[in-house]
Amino acid sequence: MIFSPEKTKRFNENLFIIKDMIANYFLYKKGDSSILIDTGYGMGNPEKFLRRYDSDKHSVKAVFLTHSDIDHTGGLKYFPDIPVYMGKGEEKLVEREIPRFLGIKYNKKLNREYNRLKKEEVIIGDIKIESIPTPGHTPGHTAYIIDNQYIFTGDLLKIKKNNISPFYKILNMDNEKLKESLEIILNLSKDKIIFTAHFGYIDFRK
Repeated sequence: MIFSPEKTKRFNENLFIIKDMIANYFLYKKGDSSILIDTGYGMGNPEKFLRRYDSDKHSVKAVFLTHSDIDHTGGLKYFPDIPVYMGKGEEKLVEREIPRFLGIKYNKKLNREYNRLKKEEVIIGDIKIESIPTPGHTPGHTAYIIDNQYIFTGDLLKIKKNNISPFYKILNMDNEKLKESLEIILNLSKDKIIFTAHFGYIDFRK
């Protein structure tokens, strides 16, 4: 399997892309508040990156997880005291009620409280976050629309040469549900930018 995440960079005034091995996670700043979309593997402390852009981990008010695989949750250890949001259904994996990969491996427990999201809206400071259930890769996989401009899709889809396709079948728990979820997101993508965890982004504003 081939992954092609973006390099760590400032995308624009509000949005920052952070690379952690083969995955991207995202910092979104607005006013005095910041949020994270996923946290990467946790292989490197993000404090240096945050300071570079006049921020620090204390400005991060919440983490929104697309799902509970380790390349999305590993960096939670650097943010121990802030609220965590995750899709309802994902608790089956983090509570180790069901296995993840091929029925033989379990996801790591979060060992902290987290908020279970359905299709709903959350406000953090001046930031509006819409949670969109996108099951398939995992049972509680969730995409997020931020301020009606950006869609963060985790491991829902692949992008190659501006073409979108479903995420790798072997890594999905329910490929039929994933296809349905992908259709939902594509129907919401007009005038927005879609960001993935492993395949960069695609701009539908053009």
